[in-house]
Amino acid sequence: MNYIHLNKFLSTPLYLQLKESIKNAILSGELKDKEKLPTEESICTVFNVSRPVVRQAYNELIKEGLINRVQGKGTYVHKQLMISNLMYTTRGFANEVRELGLVPQSTIISKEIDKRENLPYELQLLNDDFYLIKRIRKGSNITLFLEYFYLPVSKFQNFENLFTDNSIFTNLLKESYGYDGFEIKTTMNAILADEILADLLEIKINDPVFKFIVITQNQSEELYCYKLSYFAGDRHQIEIIEKGEQFYGIH
Repeated sequence: MNYIHLNKFLSTPLYLQLKESIKNAILSGELKDKEKLPTEESICTVFNVSRPVVRQAYNELIKEGLINRVQGKGTYVHKQLMISNLMYTTRGFANEVRELGLVPQSTIISKEIDKRENLPYELQLLNDDFYLIKRIRKGSNITLFLEYFYLPVSKFQNFENLFTDNSIFTNLLKESYGYDGFEIKTTMNAILADEILADLLEIKINDPVFKFIVITQNQSEELYCYKLSYFAGDRHQIEIIEKGEQFYGIH
């Protein structure tokens, strides 16, 4: 229980100090997902606090989706985030994740030129070799989504050296290659996680996953990037907002 820090001389309520101590340990990775937490009795004994203090702290953490109680077994870390429309954020990944109270993390897990037989079918039809860059996006060590970037080698010489963990792809298009006036098309469907996706997204095989196909091209429909993004279904939701219809007529 070294991660718990309580100071009875502070004006901050003890339950809130306890809650924040446990929350920080979870978000920093010191407490791992599915790890068992101390019993209410043990915390009361070690820190000389009342049962309502511990109970309120635990209840707050349950409401935030960070822990859960299992009847007859105890209380466990349970990183169950529910994030809306992260795919469509206009504020950027890092800003959006910080708004959720998490620390944004991006890690490239591989860079290679993919073999033609392994390419998505649409790309096999094109007369080009493709970089494949895989990147995982996390918030405070919680895996949020996985990205596969397919980029034509002929258009992106030296791309593997320019694209870093925190790169914003559309910025690279403009700043490093001078590409502008591009269009982005997105389609989405639901799939079940295979062994590879389950391992990378830290979910179970056959768990639901949102799969996005994002195609970046110019006005002549020349392909700049074919990207696959995978979001675990138990951590994300897609909200469809109806903005209404505008009718135009002859006046």
